[in-house]
Amino acid sequence: MFCTACGAANDDDGKFCTSCGSPLNHPEPTGASEPAGPTAHEPASSGIPPVGQGGPVGPVGDGPAAGAARNRLPLIIAIVAAVVVVAGAIAAFLTYRAELWGGKALPDPASITSQVSSKQNGKSSVTAKAIADALHAKGLATTTVREFSGESRGAFLGYVGAKPGERVRTDVTVTIRESAGPGVPRNVIGKRAEQTVSTLNGMGVPVHYKQIIVNDTKKMPEGTIIAAYPTAGQAVPEDGKDDGIYVGVATKGNGIGADIVGGDRDAVRSQLESKGYKVTLVPRFASKDRIGKITGSNPAPGSPVSSGAAVTLYYGIDASGVKEAYTIHNSPETGAASNMLGTSAVAAGTWCRNDGDCITFDAGAETDSAYDKGSITYQKGRDGQDYGEYGGLVSCDAIQQPYCSNDRADYLITQNYGAFELMPRESLTDYWCGERRVDTNGVGMGTCVNGSLDQNSMSSTYSGATYRMQDYFVVVPVGSDLDGLEGKGFFDKDALADAKKGKAVDTDRPFLLYRDPKLYSKTSVPMTDTMAQNPFLPFNGYSGSRDAVMKMKPAPSDSSVYYLVEQGGDYDWQSLADATVKGAKTTEDADSSSTGSKQSEESAESARKTYTNDEIISAADKGDFTPIAGTYCLKSGKSCVTLDKTGALSLKSGDKPLLYEHPTKLRYRPDGWSAYTGGTTRFLDLTAPNDDYQCTTRDGASHSGAFCASDAYFNQGGDEASISQRPVNPLYIFKGSSFDVANGDTPFDPGQGVMTFSADRPCLYFMGYHMNTAPTEQTAYYLQE
Repeated sequence: MFCTACGAANDDDGKFCTSCGSPLNHPEPTGASEPAGPTAHEPASSGIPPVGQGGPVGPVGDGPAAGAARNRLPLIIAIVAAVVVVAGAIAAFLTYRAELWGGKALPDPASITSQVSSKQNGKSSVTAKAIADALHAKGLATTTVREFSGESRGAFLGYVGAKPGERVRTDVTVTIRESAGPGVPRNVIGKRAEQTVSTLNGMGVPVHYKQIIVNDTKKMPEGTIIAAYPTAGQAVPEDGKDDGIYVGVATKGNGIGADIVGGDRDAVRSQLESKGYKVTLVPRFASKDRIGKITGSNPAPGSPVSSGAAVTLYYGIDASGVKEAYTIHNSPETGAASNMLGTSAVAAGTWCRNDGDCITFDAGAETDSAYDKGSITYQKGRDGQDYGEYGGLVSCDAIQQPYCSNDRADYLITQNYGAFELMPRESLTDYWCGERRVDTNGVGMGTCVNGSLDQNSMSSTYSGATYRMQDYFVVVPVGSDLDGLEGKGFFDKDALADAKKGKAVDTDRPFLLYRDPKLYSKTSVPMTDTMAQNPFLPFNGYSGSRDAVMKMKPAPSDSSVYYLVEQGGDYDWQSLADATVKGAKTTEDADSSSTGSKQSEESAESARKTYTNDEIISAADKGDFTPIAGTYCLKSGKSCVTLDKTGALSLKSGDKPLLYEHPTKLRYRPDGWSAYTGGTTRFLDLTAPNDDYQCTTRDGASHSGAFCASDAYFNQGGDEASISQRPVNPLYIFKGSSFDVANGDTPFDPGQGVMTFSADRPCLYFMGYHMNTAPTEQTAYYLQE
């Protein structure tokens, strides 16, 4: 029988349910047989007790219908469970795709190309910035690393450690690879040249492998890379992509081997002198492991140099040698035992930040005078300010005299921190009257009145005048007292706190700090009179106070400083012999990948007819420059110009030459510098037209053309300082020409130090308008044959 409480089956004679324990109800005997089917009181179809029946509701009876109901129950449960599982799976799939869980998918460039192609000038490539923006929209943090590649600058190259479409956790910072354009990776120096071929071939510019001489192949094994242009870690300049990359490969040979770098300075000097070279030692900053050792030379280490030539050896110094690098002894001018100069070339070189931004300080012409510590030329600032052909950097108030003369001033070079400042010389004496820059280092400069210069006024009260923040650098050699500078309050407090949050600067390497105007809320202040303090300069000891000087930003950290790039010297890359490297493209292959104009220039040069000096002069006098047309470059490769057969001069790549501002057309001037030839033809005096002059008269009016060089200009209050642009003036120096400045009869000033020059091939030398230094191998532009 079945329990009416739970429906469980029990024995017919049982009194209690074996499942739930409820009493079992036995039917009363009637003495007659019960019908086999249901009665009116017991419907067979429901299995449910009739309404009004006492006790719990449950299945009754023992027929097949009750068993069927029990068999369907598991099936129903299974179906419901399946529906729940399927619905859950669908929900999970949809929420996963919506990135509500399971991390975020890294964007595939192809998926967003159409969204950004219009911003890419129709190109299909995607910028790293576009990818970063897409990730930021997903709530992910990003950081960017820049790599040299053949892709355009700023293009997206991929992710570090992940692929497009992969999922990352929301608490992970995604590192994006961004193209820095073509360049030389930092890690190529010291590698076998063939190991770098694939990487460099992918830069999309010509790659030239050149032989650099080594003497000791155990120190510098043959076939290894020991130099490059651009230097390792630098990008190819936008205007230098036709020339591409130069790689110096160690090659066994005779001469001044590149393996002199790292050698003891006195030992290397003795070695070269024993071979007949005339050696001069000059200090330069170096890393900790190169102090007292050779860091480079001029001509560059590894260049083919004949015995008997003059060689300058650069040796490494640290902070302890800074003051001596600025000091001369027993000056005949002052009679003092020692005088500190305001200029030195000790910081010359290229300095680069980790993000690839670089600053190059070019040394002025070298001399062997004991009273000359060199200089750093600075004709144009990073802020675009033009300081002219005689612009340079100083470390103190050496303006009308070469010495640091103000004992009360707060110049770092006169103190004991080891670090020192570099500032444009003109920044110590100039200000702005309205939008005009005025240099007070002179007489009769007038007064600024309501933003206009009144040169007839003698008033000391100014209106509409301002001091502006200009370029300012701090050089920090190895061993400098950084703690002392911090204690002095030299750095802005907030900038110092920010710097200490990042990676510490590597003090085993010399570094440079550039004052970044973008970090300042104020970059100009009113100038009320000639004694008003300029807060953008070191305290001068007289005007204002030390506290009013703008504190330095940024403070030094590994990411904010510019480290010195230590490469042995400037190579005349085009003159070096080609090196054979397995897998590398030949020079012809490299040249064929550059522009057609370059090919035609080289073809024209290779087919050039040989002309006598008289034929060259005769042709130039008729306006025909065919005999001297071609490309002319500095030996360093940092600047190249092109001169065509019509006399048209243009900048091909790199830095602008002296006085050059824009493409122009030259003419031969037989009555200019040529007057100094003393009857012996050694050069052609070439000049641009007078139309290139630009100047300003005393009343502030702007003029151009020949008027700026006329007596009328000077009669109207014009002066040399107000001539803002002059015609470019290169000399074409014939092959084999030589100059002896000491004996006179040259257009060069013997007071400028360089005394001799010999041209082993035709070259151009760009002149200033007076007090010209004689050319050197580093300042002459040589014809590329």
